[in-house]
Amino acid sequence: MVDEYAPIDTVVLESIAKRYRTDESVSAVELALGDIDGHQGLTITFDPEHYPDRVGNARLDVQWYRNDGFNFHHVETHANGGIWQCRWDRQRNPHSDRAHFYPPPDAGDPIDVECPDDYRDVLSTIRVVIHDRVEARAAMLFDIVLPGVERLSS
Repeated sequence: MVDEYAPIDTVVLESIAKRYRTDESVSAVELALGDIDGHQGLTITFDPEHYPDRVGNARLDVQWYRNDGFNFHHVETHANGGIWQCRWDRQRNPHSDRAHFYPPPDAGDPIDVECPDDYRDVLSTIRVVIHDRVEARAAMLFDIVLPGVERLSS
């Protein structure tokens, strides 16, 4: 069972930050460990050049805990002020005690999903989903459906 009070795993976050610092679609990687407002985690900001013009900015907020609980929150802010977001979590929650996915466009009601145990496998899956999202947006193939969700639940 994932304990919601576990401390942040700084080793895992530093490893994820290192992987994203070499990604050409990323413009900034910020690791906050114990900053003033208490937020601890990783923020990956994607280069807007890789998104259609109507996406003003996009980021991935990551938290990984020493008990292998996690939170990956992908947020796009659109030029018209709209926000498109989704989130993957593995933590104890009133609605679920396992991994779950909050689907787009508003990170709505969670869906239980199966996620790999190792952070590298979780990260690889999410990177593919985000890449597929960017590619599909660039091709204007869809607005709401997030490709790859079945990869997490199969």
